[in-house]
Amino acid sequence: MIDLQRIAKELQEFIRIPSSSLHEKRFAQRVKRALATLGIRCREDNAGKKIGGDCGNLFARIPGDRGRPTLLLSAHLDTVETGKEVISPRIRNGVIRSSGETVLGADDKAAVAALLEALRVLRKGELPHPPLEIVFTVAEELGLQGAKQFDCRRLKAKAGFVFDAFGPVGGIITKAPAYDSIDATILGRAAHAGASPEEGASAIRMAGRAISRMRLGRVNKQTTANIGLISGGTARNVIPDRCSLKGEARSHSSASLRRQVQHMLECIHEAAAAGGGSIEVEVEREFEACRVTMNSLPVRLARRVCRKLSLPFETRTSGGGADTAIFAAAGIPCVTANVGYENPHSVRECISLDQVRLLAEFILALVLEKP
Repeated sequence: MIDLQRIAKELQEFIRIPSSSLHEKRFAQRVKRALATLGIRCREDNAGKKIGGDCGNLFARIPGDRGRPTLLLSAHLDTVETGKEVISPRIRNGVIRSSGETVLGADDKAAVAALLEALRVLRKGELPHPPLEIVFTVAEELGLQGAKQFDCRRLKAKAGFVFDAFGPVGGIITKAPAYDSIDATILGRAAHAGASPEEGASAIRMAGRAISRMRLGRVNKQTTANIGLISGGTARNVIPDRCSLKGEARSHSSASLRRQVQHMLECIHEAAAAGGGSIEVEVEREFEACRVTMNSLPVRLARRVCRKLSLPFETRTSGGGADTAIFAAAGIPCVTANVGYENPHSVRECISLDQVRLLAEFILALVLEKP
């Protein structure tokens, strides 16, 4: 049976291990040891070397009943930057939080702890199950960088579950948007701001003009856009000759995404031209939109398991990204499942230990459920 005290102890241990994106090695080694004690051998790929990290993705294959479809179970090892080297978890009234100075890291360590607990019960009880493929990814918080480097040709799964969403256990995301990143540099002309401002062409002023003309935020029901970073200039008395913009656009509609990106680029081009500057720009498709039908295998399995465990079953559309997009692009019907945490990426992040237990029960029931 799922052991709540064991989960609580292990999750607190996991949280204390630093594992911000590109620095997951210590935590990955701990996960490897946990799998080894269960007789599960995992391999580490070379994703870390490719993306400048200290660790690659972990992959394990667990043999099972070949008459049943292989399931993919995945979570990510990294956390967003904590601001401090060590997170201090605290439990009060059955809820685990940080000290209030950092994120907690339940996104996604609660999922890792629950998945390991489910595998522990599965192996100890020698319970019948389908073939399983386990993937722990790195650098998910940096735009799915680890998953992008994972060789999905190794996977044989017919259905996938990525445990990486906020909200009560039982909910799943069945639809997520495509995402384009936009990196633009506006080039102006430097000059002394006091002695000869007429000779300069301010790249920052051009950038401001461009941003002021953009449709940003909730563009329509399917599309969002943002300029998240802007940097430029060298000194307060120098007309800035460079200004960099980093932005994004997301949409569930490929046509709407294409129009939004084109609109943002036109704003940048026109502002630079009007100000006597030029631009360098790069647009990259970070991940594709993904969607599964209500009749797909992962949705059917999740619905039946929720019914058995008396959990509220809910499907929703997401505006964010997850490793689900990478596995789905490889042809695996895949959903993102709720982990149970609240307020991720903030110092208010927390999770009820009951939710961690329910997630472990949910995962165990998934692998025991016959399609």
